[in-house]
Amino acid sequence: MLNKFYSIQPSARILLAAMVLLSAVSAIAQSTNVIPSRTFMYAVQPAMAIGTAVFAMRIAGGMQDRVRHRGDKAFLVGSVLAIWFVLYFLSGLMTTYVHNSLVGSLRGILINVWSFGVVAYAIEYSRHIIMLVVSRRNVIWFGAVVASVLAVQQMNFSTLAQAHDAVAFIKLCISGFIPAILSSFLLTYLAITGGFAAMLVYRLGLVAITILPPIIPKYDWYLQGVTLILWGLPCLWRSTELVRTGKSAVIVIGIMHHAPTTSCHLSC
Repeated sequence: MLNKFYSIQPSARILLAAMVLLSAVSAIAQSTNVIPSRTFMYAVQPAMAIGTAVFAMRIAGGMQDRVRHRGDKAFLVGSVLAIWFVLYFLSGLMTTYVHNSLVGSLRGILINVWSFGVVAYAIEYSRHIIMLVVSRRNVIWFGAVVASVLAVQQMNFSTLAQAHDAVAFIKLCISGFIPAILSSFLLTYLAITGGFAAMLVYRLGLVAITILPPIIPKYDWYLQGVTLILWGLPCLWRSTELVRTGKSAVIVIGIMHHAPTTSCHLSC
């Protein structure tokens, strides 16, 4: 395994190390008081994400994306996401609606765009570049490593201290950890077969759905988590099969990223 890792280009290994650092700082900042939460969300995390993206831009050089029909695939992702949003919003007729705590004044929306949207863009650009740099023979196993590392950055560790028993830990896994892993693997799959535009449509679309609507359906943790897992696992399994068999296709099932009630949930 180490031989495979050292066969990766040094620039890709350095970029992966930057991603590991970003994810580690995110986990530490959310689960401890080492870094004040507002400082981390509005300063430290954006600075680290943008710095990682700038380094990715430098190592990319003039490399061309190998994915074909990128516009069509981005349109497919956007169409599925739009349909999912309509169904998600209409589900509030059964679960009732609640005020979105992330939506307040225009200033608050702009701050959320900076702390969530810019960070998401920078991370997905870095994900796209690192998968572009890696050779095709290493793309599957290295993509799994990248997806696992960036999944940690998407997880919400702020409630980890409250998981005092098995039930609380299962709740945390279903509502946060497992959906973050599935989302990260899907984004990495899109980086391989869908192109940067498809990644952005999916990731920024979920950010917009989370921080812009003034009201959102009221979902409890069980409904959120189970829905994510039931939709995400078949999509991830089929996506892995497509990559393994070398077929050029994008099958995207809308993975509903849990609607957060606090800004820390959207570190993803």
